[in-house]
Amino acid sequence: APFPEPFATVVRWMGIFNLDAFAVFRAGCVAGGFNFITKLYTSTLLSVGLIVVIFVRRLYKVLYGGRVWDGVEMKFMFLLIFFTLPTTSMIIAKVFACVE
Repeated sequence: APFPEPFATVVRWMGIFNLDAFAVFRAGCVAGGFNFITKLYTSTLLSVGLIVVIFVRRLYKVLYGGRVWDGVEMKFMFLLIFFTLPTTSMIIAKVFACVE
């Protein structure tokens, strides 16, 4: 089912910048039971999990001196968020597309 018109136009424009790892690596062809729910769980939980691991590692370093927001880990975390947020947001938004 297509999205409502203002959002559909934005999604088409954002398709240029969409870095969908599932489409690049053809996960549906490689994995047998791959469906939309698997893609949804993988994209959201993997992103959140990586961010939590990076942030906890940084907090561990802060215990031995340093500031939380400095360091290579935090730069990598924000870079990861920058590249994964659009794709993850569009996957989550597709959950709410009504099919009548």
